[in-house]
Amino acid sequence: MLVIPLIASHNRLLRSWLFFGLGVIALAVFDLAFAEFAQRGLYYSGHPLDIVYCLSYLLFVFAAYSKLKLLKNDNPHRN
Repeated sequence: MLVIPLIASHNRLLRSWLFFGLGVIALAVFDLAFAEFAQRGLYYSGHPLDIVYCLSYLLFVFAAYSKLKLLKNDNPHRN
């Protein structure tokens, strides 16, 4: 629901916010799944669920990179 205004306004930050939002969702999914697996005693170090955790931080990196790329392109003092 929050993405609709960004899409409608053709905001240049859409990609950054989309990556950030997906990262937050992935981290929330991981936390909920981790809690459930740990409660049942099914979680172990190196569980395939850890991929979701890594994916969430990778999405945060993509969001930051996308934002920095916009800032670099907007810099009037660039050589």
